[in-house]
Amino acid sequence: MRYTLLIRALVNIKQKEKAEKHLARLFPGIAAKIEGRYWKDQSLWEANVRRDFDYPNDYAALWETLCYLRGAAANWMITSGPNDASFEVVVSGIFDRDDGTGLVWCSFQLLREGALDAPGSATDV
Repeated sequence: MRYTLLIRALVNIKQKEKAEKHLARLFPGIAAKIEGRYWKDQSLWEANVRRDFDYPNDYAALWETLCYLRGAAANWMITSGPNDASFEVVVSGIFDRDDGTGLVWCSFQLLREGALDAPGSATDV
C-alpha cells in the first residue's frame, strides 16, 4: 500500500546552506526543500518534505514512520493516531521545542494512498 509522509520544519540556523545540510542529517534519505524564511519569524528557515513510501499495512507504516522521526527529535506529541476518526491520516504529530540542535518546530502527517486527492483532505485546508 502507498503512503505519503509530509513534514514541515522550522530551523534556527543563520545560513541557508548550513540549514539544508542540517535538515539532510535530521531527515536522512529524504530531500528537504528550504522554502525560505518563515514569515512570522524571519530568523527561522522553513522547510517542507513530501515523500511516498510503500508499506504492507498501517501498522508497518506507523511503526517505521515513528522510528524514523525519533531520529530527528525525541519528544513528539502525537496529535492523531490509529484510533483517530480520520480515514486518511495514519498518524500525525508535532515537535515544538528548541533543544539546541537547530530544530525549533516540526510537524508531520502520514497519509494513506489517495488521501491527498480526496475532497476535504488534510491538504485542502
